[in-house]
Amino acid sequence: MTNAYQVAQRVVGQSIDVDGFPPGQPYQCVDLVNWVAQQFGGSLLGNGNQIGIGNDVSSFADVIPYSNESQLKVGDIISTNEPSTPYGHTLVYGGGGVNNARVIEQNFNGITHVIEHTRTITGYGATILRIVRIRGQDNYTPDGSSGTSADAGKPNKSGGVQRTFYEIVVDKVEGIKGNGDNTVLDTFYKCNKITGKIDGEWLIYDKYNGTVGYLPKSAVKEKTEYSKQDKEPGKKEVEKANGYDTFPDKTDDGLDQSGTQPIYTLAQFISLGRINYSGYEWTYSSGSNFPASVNVNKSYNAYGFLSDSDGNIILSVPSSWGDMKGRIYNTPFGFKGKVYLTNEKTSIDVYVR
Repeated sequence: MTNAYQVAQRVVGQSIDVDGFPPGQPYQCVDLVNWVAQQFGGSLLGNGNQIGIGNDVSSFADVIPYSNESQLKVGDIISTNEPSTPYGHTLVYGGGGVNNARVIEQNFNGITHVIEHTRTITGYGATILRIVRIRGQDNYTPDGSSGTSADAGKPNKSGGVQRTFYEIVVDKVEGIKGNGDNTVLDTFYKCNKITGKIDGEWLIYDKYNGTVGYLPKSAVKEKTEYSKQDKEPGKKEVEKANGYDTFPDKTDDGLDQSGTQPIYTLAQFISLGRINYSGYEWTYSSGSNFPASVNVNKSYNAYGFLSDSDGNIILSVPSSWGDMKGRIYNTPFGFKGKVYLTNEKTSIDVYVR
């Protein structure tokens, strides 16, 4: 017998549906764990917060109420309550602490295919309810399961996908849906950074929601100092919140990038709810709430952040700071940010999709 996490790894990147429900939104978190259970001769039914009690699982698994003293094992199926939905959530655990765990899940942040990454399970008000532990599993340790990093695209000496960084070198370029489909997905500006891979005359770039877009190869250049797999002396070490390795304070053209290297992905930011970076607290609001009265040419960038026509992430800062409009800040999301309005919070607020 194998391990449940190992089984789940077989379908990373696929959309799993075992029951066709609900119509129009078939790829739910519960479909993945039910499919995994079926590979062991069982089933797991119910909403995400009902997994383990939605049906009788005693023939193949143990159900363990979660407490702070619980010891998680690779292959555990976890059921959670989530403040954003009455249905909860469920996932397959692959190692690490609950605040930085490697997991495989579906329908996380609306991503309707199976993803493998590292995130906090208990961030932003989520609580673990119970563990479903399928009996008879083999011991299994996925690469990177210590909790330091498990992003699907992490540079990895032992294999996996090589994510390479690129910089936009033209004043403006539009990303399209695919080679032959000119539907515009995103707009990029000079010096924006993206990740992806070259395929012929195209760069297939990574989007914030796990999908991809296409850019002409001629519009980018590789940032080799960001893309190296091996650590080198003199590079600045940063928190590996999304699995990226190290980077230099300046690029080869002398541009200071010490504050603009991606540290947190949008999915991690939303999962955590708020983060501390560079002496500031950062929170987010829906871009749909951005006041229509503020005159700015804005659109969402490829990573889901509301941005201006210069590629700056749009920010609001506490009104107690005074008149800060127009000020540029380094952000922990890979782009500069520009203040356009104030808020009544104590944090820098970012507008997201």
